[in-house]
Amino acid sequence: ARVDGSDKSFKTNKSSGRSATKLSHSKSRMEPKMTLENQENVCAKRYSSPTVSKRSKFSSNRNNGSSNNVSIMYLLKKSRTKREIEVLVDEIIIPSLSNGLSNLKVSKNESSNIDISSKQLTQVIDYLGTRSCISSMLKVLRQASRKDCVILCGIHSFNAAILQLAKSDQKVHVISLLKEMKLFRLNPNSYTFTALFLAVDGGSEASSLWKSLTSDYSMHPNIHIYNAVIRSCSRGHGKDAQAGFFFFYNMRDAGIVPTKETYISLMNCCVKMKQKNVVLSLMDEMQRSGFPPSEGSWGAALSACAADGDITSTLSLFKKMKEMKAFINTRHYNALLTGMSKNSGQDKNALKILEEICCQPVTRPDIVTLNSVLASCAKSLNYDDARLLLERMCHGEFVAQSNLKTRKNNKHPHSQSLTILPDVISYNIVLSVCPDPISAFNLLQEMRMSRRKRVGVVTPTAVSYTNALSVCRAAKDFDMAKEFMALSKADGLKPNVFMYSAFIWASASCHQYQSAIDTLRLMKIEECLPNDITYNGVIAACVKDGKWEVIIQLFDDMMRHCISPTLMTFDMMRRSIRECDNDLKVNILEKVLCKIGPKERRPNIGFPLFYELIRSHGELGNWNR
Repeated sequence: ARVDGSDKSFKTNKSSGRSATKLSHSKSRMEPKMTLENQENVCAKRYSSPTVSKRSKFSSNRNNGSSNNVSIMYLLKKSRTKREIEVLVDEIIIPSLSNGLSNLKVSKNESSNIDISSKQLTQVIDYLGTRSCISSMLKVLRQASRKDCVILCGIHSFNAAILQLAKSDQKVHVISLLKEMKLFRLNPNSYTFTALFLAVDGGSEASSLWKSLTSDYSMHPNIHIYNAVIRSCSRGHGKDAQAGFFFFYNMRDAGIVPTKETYISLMNCCVKMKQKNVVLSLMDEMQRSGFPPSEGSWGAALSACAADGDITSTLSLFKKMKEMKAFINTRHYNALLTGMSKNSGQDKNALKILEEICCQPVTRPDIVTLNSVLASCAKSLNYDDARLLLERMCHGEFVAQSNLKTRKNNKHPHSQSLTILPDVISYNIVLSVCPDPISAFNLLQEMRMSRRKRVGVVTPTAVSYTNALSVCRAAKDFDMAKEFMALSKADGLKPNVFMYSAFIWASASCHQYQSAIDTLRLMKIEECLPNDITYNGVIAACVKDGKWEVIIQLFDDMMRHCISPTLMTFDMMRRSIRECDNDLKVNILEKVLCKIGPKERRPNIGFPLFYELIRSHGELGNWNR
């Protein structure tokens, strides 16, 4: 395309247009980075007259074509990298907010003015947040909030900033923006309160924020605010999600009718609380209220049954969805596969469901789907099918659909197939079900060698080596256990308490008493605090070698470090002194029982010691004792 410099229309040749496009792309790659020195030159090249046809919907001519009014959103969307956006904000947008207009020289005879209105300011803040430029977004907001600024930001600009902060990992700035609104005498509205509750997770944080907004900002809640606070409660864990019911009953007392979103959020709270029956009753109440089951309600019901391990209810719900011809998405399939992974003997059914998903025209599997199928095979101790599925993942047989935005037109997303490669969780699941240490060693080597690839790099973690050490324990292979510990140190991985505990238990199964003692000492030197599983492993190693004196010392060490003994601890202590004579046995048991607390004296924990003591007194004829 050639432009003659005037306001006349220009002609475009198809063949020359292609070559000109290629030339422009090659020149754009050779352009220097947007620094403080060449900012005007780069902008002049990028936004000069050859792009008039693309800029026509954003700009208008002034002074007989001598100057153009360029949209600031057009400049932002033309910036390709985060660094270019930050430079554009510092060099053009911030001065524009102070001066009203910022002259940008695009050629010798033409200049452009950057004009920012209050509506455009809100769009700029929202776009900067979506591009993860949080620091630049806060700069623009605070510059527009100054008294000498030509454009004063309003409630919409603050709402957009709060919403983007709530979606990012810098949620701590949300309350500070709310306080700044109060300084500028901007009263928050329902959109502000709804965005604020997106930044909190759990019922405790939501309750404290609710009290603060009610007392300090005179919040008058409506259905949207109630839905937001119940949804924030559903992001908690365990009993922390129970606060959602408090807000639900409070909403009913206020005369506000719950909507479909209210029921779905409340059902998600019950999923976190593992209240399967409550979820099913809420689903029935939702239908009685005139709301048909939606994708969210089906997903919550399936997740609740799967978390409870009730595979019968999960399968019946899934069958009901098919009978009602409801749309089954990836989340529904994942919930069903999660329930199967918690029940042994469901590996074949899980593999059939995976093939069913792959045949669907719209619903595609994701990494959670494949890992759930692997977990089902591991639960059923089916190593062959798990290994075969992992190899299929490595070969790229499974693809997922992802909505991406093209570089040429970032407004209209298009669907693109992405190959699903195994992650570290996939390898760890297969490692946990390996039949022998050689298979575990081959898997670890495959993970270590993946560093040479450009994509699909999977680095072994502490969980990977812990699973491999557990395989050595089952196979009673102490040499391979030492080999795995050496490999972890060669990878620069510092062993944690789980790795040390697995190695100690592998030593106990191989009758390596001294190795278990030495590992416990090494943990104390490296300041890795042992737990009850660690001490139980060392005690198990001592039991097999008949070292009951060392076991009593280990028990005293546990009590000094405030580590509560378990039923396994007392049972192994009882077995270690079984061969002693009755007088020595009574003496040892009475000394041990004097050191334990009320918790350990319960029958379900300290039963083995009391049983052995009563039996020893009976054999000695001490009936009164």
